[in-house]
Amino acid sequence: MMNGIFKIDLNVLRRGDKTIWGVVALLLGFALLGVISTSTISEVKSISSVFLIFARDVLVGVVAMLAACWLDYRCYRGITWIALVLSIAGLAWAFLSGTRWISLFGASLQPSAFALIAMVMFTARYLEKYNRDPESMLSWRRLIFDLWGPVLVMAFLITFYNLSTGLIFMFTFYVVLLIGRYPVRHILVTIGAFIVMAGGLYGLYKAKPEAFEGTRMGTWVARLERFFKKDETLDIADINKMSPAQREDYNRRKKEDADKRMQENAARTAIALGGVLPSAGPGKSIQKYFLSEADSDFIFSILVEEYSFIGGAFILLLFVLLAIRVTIQAFKVEDMFGMLVLCGLLCVMMSQAVVHTGVNVGMIPLTGQNLPFISSGGTSIITSCLMIGIIQKIIMNSQQAAEARKTVQPVMREEEKPEEEREDAQTE
Repeated sequence: MMNGIFKIDLNVLRRGDKTIWGVVALLLGFALLGVISTSTISEVKSISSVFLIFARDVLVGVVAMLAACWLDYRCYRGITWIALVLSIAGLAWAFLSGTRWISLFGASLQPSAFALIAMVMFTARYLEKYNRDPESMLSWRRLIFDLWGPVLVMAFLITFYNLSTGLIFMFTFYVVLLIGRYPVRHILVTIGAFIVMAGGLYGLYKAKPEAFEGTRMGTWVARLERFFKKDETLDIADINKMSPAQREDYNRRKKEDADKRMQENAARTAIALGGVLPSAGPGKSIQKYFLSEADSDFIFSILVEEYSFIGGAFILLLFVLLAIRVTIQAFKVEDMFGMLVLCGLLCVMMSQAVVHTGVNVGMIPLTGQNLPFISSGGTSIITSCLMIGIIQKIIMNSQQAAEARKTVQPVMREEEKPEEEREDAQTE
């Protein structure tokens, strides 16, 4: 039974979309260059341990990718609820711990990264059922328990500590809904409700910031205001009019503002120093010493500084090529569940890449978002590889179905042939 559900095939890399395999290999190569670039600033006993950690993460990621390819495709629909329950449990664990991380078997994991995958598969499964029976799937019970309830629970648990990932989560959810032909009126109503709720929270925070003590609301507001208003400084008279809680919050935000501006300036300086050619070269970046998250949130800037504008453009080109190949394959997938999962996982990776590079070049308010495959961190590499494994499995399944249709040619019985063909045969 296990052999039927999980079949190990060492030749799996020869199948699927070979261009996608090549893109992933090149992106992991840039991840290695990133490790070389930032290993000198890592707080470790020796540089060799950095490479051992990187090798471990890549190995686990490759195993996860292959496991996704070896799993029987029919099992994917069945494990969506299991993946959903485990994701919610991990998110709740992190939420109650007051952080976005959990410790499992001695390793630190970010459950929100796995929750993105679970949400895509869960939503795709619902929409496949919805397209078969719209009336039943739009009942209140179905909407609450089979779609909106679990998704909103995960969205809340993610957003509370990580706004950017929460926004990517909801953006991907709505993209999958639109592709799956879910009623647009439901989508517009919920988006409107979220906008009103966000506006209400912002107004309430500005009126009573002390009510949000212990949350990240102050950080989010400060980042948005810093991005749009630029260098806002209050007069002493205005500061004296503040309540003690407001003054404390203002001082904290000003301190954070100075630190974040330094991060933003260092990232842009790194890109400017990269130029076209020549560049600093491997491991010779200067700005990495001024960036607190040079190996993850700002890895793109460091790679541009060391490998010039050409290197940065090549990285972006790889993501564009990945998007094109997955989109082409999505059009070939006749299975709706598989097509929606392809589109959803592609949306997750492209959203992360856009936010990461947008922050690095100053086009998006400062936030922490990894660059798929390249940013350091086991969770980022493992989940990126896992998504590619799922994508390739869907593509392989589609290819096998197409080959089966070509090889199996049903022989039409004489009486089943059109009348004109029977008459022609008799004439001959």
